[in-house]
Amino acid sequence: MTITEDRQPTTCPAWCVQHERVEDGTPEDRALVHRAALREVARYELRVHRLDWDDDEPPWTEIMLDDTLLSAANARALGEALIAAADAVGGGARIT
Repeated sequence: MTITEDRQPTTCPAWCVQHERVEDGTPEDRALVHRAALREVARYELRVHRLDWDDDEPPWTEIMLDDTLLSAANARALGEALIAAADAVGGGARIT
């Protein structure tokens, strides 16, 4: 899906199922927000979103876990820590 407005055309990421224009705040805060489908995992809500800023800033992609925003690096670190904890509980190993 391609969205054409007054500025350069924006192509939605492959995972985008919903997008909206954010016009609040200062001109630097204006963006097109792309959202992935909401996933519910173990009673947590997980969603990816990307902001395509109106100015020339690079897009900003984050992962939202309930009300907490995570970078991709932080999401990976959290995932690794959760796997280590689950392995330790299931197999009796020490958590490092």
